[in-house]
Amino acid sequence: MSEVKGVLLCGGLGTRLQPLTHGTSKHILNVYDKPMFYYSLSQLLLAEIIDIAIVSQKEHLFSYKKYFGDGSSLGVNLQYIEQAVPDGIPDAISRVGDLFKGCPLFVVLGDNFLYGPNLSDKLKYNSASNKAQIYSYLVNDPSQYGVIEYDKKGECVNITEKPKNPKSNWVSIGSYFFPSDVIKMISKLEKSVKNEYQVVDLINKYLIEDRVSTVKLGRGYVWFDLGTHEKLFEASNFIRSVQLGQGYNISSPIEIATVKKFV
Repeated sequence: MSEVKGVLLCGGLGTRLQPLTHGTSKHILNVYDKPMFYYSLSQLLLAEIIDIAIVSQKEHLFSYKKYFGDGSSLGVNLQYIEQAVPDGIPDAISRVGDLFKGCPLFVVLGDNFLYGPNLSDKLKYNSASNKAQIYSYLVNDPSQYGVIEYDKKGECVNITEKPKNPKSNWVSIGSYFFPSDVIKMISKLEKSVKNEYQVVDLINKYLIEDRVSTVKLGRGYVWFDLGTHEKLFEASNFIRSVQLGQGYNISSPIEIATVKKFV
């Protein structure tokens, strides 16, 4: 998958996690024994992507550079891109347009925790399909997320951001593969009523062209949106239980890079 480039989004103001985020980037906060962004970076490494851009505010970029620098310790190429204003996920993706021009992208939000069996296999992407590939997860309270509506054939027909009356319990998580025309598609978006660009609007652009596939993460997979104090606590307890009980190290970039023979 070397032709696919990775984008790790670590911007935003982290307002739901104040006052923890008054002095630092949300994605550097500890989740049990690792900084939050390690869990998202691990997804990119499991997908065997070696060219990765980390996007964040200018004042936080130096903090991320202190962890892995140019990426050579992981056997990958890390670059750092500024998003001056938190203007939504599509805007953040567009910041890498010059760096990864004409390339398919694997975009992962920096607060996106994903764990489960054979995860590397789930994170495969056929760029020749020319489709966006999104991941869906079953939740009890879908109204807080982007809800995916499926037809009788199991095909995605719509995705709606935080609907009052969800049409399913399947929601889109913060991992997205986009084909090589994603920057062009973003340029066609208009801002939402929240005055920012919405990733669901980008996905729906692809849906109109029948260019969306979904990967359902069912029984055995664990996902957390690490945007609240409660989810930080839940995820930390889960990670602690697995690591102490089974001896597995969850989302260690160095370990993954070694297993994947990047280093």
